Amino acid sequence: MPSHENSAEVVLALDVGGTYIKSALFCTGRMIRRLPLVPSRSDSGKAEIAAAIQAAIAQAGTFSRLAVSVPGPFDYQDGIFRMTHKFAAVNGCSFQELSGGVSGTFLHDADAFLLGELIHGAARGFQICGGVTLGTGLGSALAINGDLQNGSDGSPAEQVKLWNRPFRNGIGEDYVSSRSLLTRFPAESVKAIADEAKQGNETACAAWLDYGSALYELLAEWTKQLHPEVIVVGGKIANDLPLLGAIPAGLPIRQSLLGEDAALYGAYEAALREKDFSVPKDEEEEYLRRAILSLGSTIRLNHFFQKAERGSELTVGVFGGSITQGAACDELECCYHGILLQFLQSRFPQSRFTLVNAGIGATASNYGALRVERDLLSRRPDLVILEFAVNDFDTIRYAHTYEGVVRQILKRPTCALLLLFMMHNTTHNAQRFQSMIGRHYGLPMVSYRDALTPDLATGKILWEELSPDSVHPRSAAHTFAGKLLVGLLEQILSLPDHNAPTPPPPLPAPLPAPLFSADYESCFLAERETLVPRQFAGWERIPADKTHAGCWFSQSPGSSLVVEFKGVNLMFSYWGWKGNAGRVLVQVDEQAPVEIDSFFSGDWGGGKQFWQEIASSLSPGTHTLRVTLTHRKTQELGGNEFYVCAIGGIKGRS
Repeated sequence: MPSHENSAEVVLALDVGGTYIKSALFCTGRMIRRLPLVPSRSDSGKAEIAAAIQAAIAQAGTFSRLAVSVPGPFDYQDGIFRMTHKFAAVNGCSFQELSGGVSGTFLHDADAFLLGELIHGAARGFQICGGVTLGTGLGSALAINGDLQNGSDGSPAEQVKLWNRPFRNGIGEDYVSSRSLLTRFPAESVKAIADEAKQGNETACAAWLDYGSALYELLAEWTKQLHPEVIVVGGKIANDLPLLGAIPAGLPIRQSLLGEDAALYGAYEAALREKDFSVPKDEEEEYLRRAILSLGSTIRLNHFFQKAERGSELTVGVFGGSITQGAACDELECCYHGILLQFLQSRFPQSRFTLVNAGIGATASNYGALRVERDLLSRRPDLVILEFAVNDFDTIRYAHTYEGVVRQILKRPTCALLLLFMMHNTTHNAQRFQSMIGRHYGLPMVSYRDALTPDLATGKILWEELSPDSVHPRSAAHTFAGKLLVGLLEQILSLPDHNAPTPPPPLPAPLPAPLFSADYESCFLAERETLVPRQFAGWERIPADKTHAGCWFSQSPGSSLVVEFKGVNLMFSYWGWKGNAGRVLVQVDEQAPVEIDSFFSGDWGGGKQFWQEIASSLSPGTHTLRVTLTHRKTQELGGNEFYVCAIGGIKGRS
């Protein structure tokens, strides 16, 4: 249950290893105190192991919750040791017994490593993430959309495990482990082998290269099967990654950013995942009162409800960014749209509801205005939830594109539209302009931000209860947003005019004059496969089975991509990333060229797709776009690689 204290909750995280127990205190998403290592030999007796656990806990002082990263076999549900190869003296004993009565949340150490890197480290921003720990043994974990891929015992699923994967003449750990290194080069420790290699000992260097060859071969097989977008490598041996030789092309390996703290961060995050945010029953009405900004005109919604009451095949569309896509929500049924769909199906069992999820992460209404017809309206939705309050900036420019999305949806006379306003951890969003647009068109509006901001300000609710990062709601917070939408619909259903006959709106639906702009009411988009250049010497289209499929790619300075388009403005889209990113000159007709640097310094996983306006106030008709890769290199990494993703813009009045 959530804390309703005015002080932040402190979590003690332990990482139980065969030599030491590492520990730290966390609060409000950060490590506030790293605690001294406590010696803990896994071959000790029961009394010694218990004493080490109790010492690690005692040195922490006061804390609210305990989270433990521990290797398997272990009963992660009930907190019971099941190991026979190490910690054998406590096989069958509960952690609570050994700790002197303290229990907590338990997580496999490989899962803890990956979860820490996923939320705080090198795997941030990726959807399919692998984690590999290199030490005494070989640990591995996989997460898809933040969901750890575990078996029924709480440890990584069998297909995820590397240590026991059949490999060469044995299993993975026979070739990738401390034991394998010490067999190749007998020494006191792995560190001693590393020291010898760094001093030029050829036999030691060969031992490391053999280890690296086996690791990369094993990971190539793993990648082919599981398709991770990134593999974060950690553990003590990962500190000497350069000794393993060059990483083969196609292996998306990144070194851990958190190092030996990764499992502690992961244990902390696991504890937060178990701490479900919830609203006391007697306070639900107050949260809903804050959240509902307007019921708006109910004509379209009443028409939707009457179709549902008659028994119909109805489509619910959701349109927005990564929140709508479901990032950080463990179960899609718990997302706001999952809760909404469950309500509709329960309230109208005679109808069948289909969800169209047109959310795309890291995108705003500028791209939304270009793609709403293709991705959403072509599916003929009967009800749409629009969510761009986090990804849009609170500016007039974005008000123009947001209003364009609204007008395109409302041009469908039988489609009802609801606006949802989520928020950043700063409580900032684009609600100011978006709610003005909502009131102008008489739209129902729900603000997740307004519901929660007062309690965040007082500390009654902590941001960490709502989100693992600065934006994306956890499952329980997603469910809360869904319940706010349901509460709005229930209020409209309770209105006296709900059952009054509502004829279909006239065709075409009359829209009021725009509040800010109607420019983005009619748009064009040429993206990936539909972006067909007139000239592309030196550029190639990325094949369908590769990353950035459909994009146009070049690394040959001087090469030009030429595209013709019809429109009165042009927006240009490219892939920004932290790598050998190049620069291009983008020119429309005879206008002055615009230079674009595709280097993106943010740690967003593999990067993100950017949109930039290149030309405006063009005359109606056909125009020419020329994209030329320059010789200028990005200072940080010095590359010339550039990906063109799309072009789009305003068609203009005919």
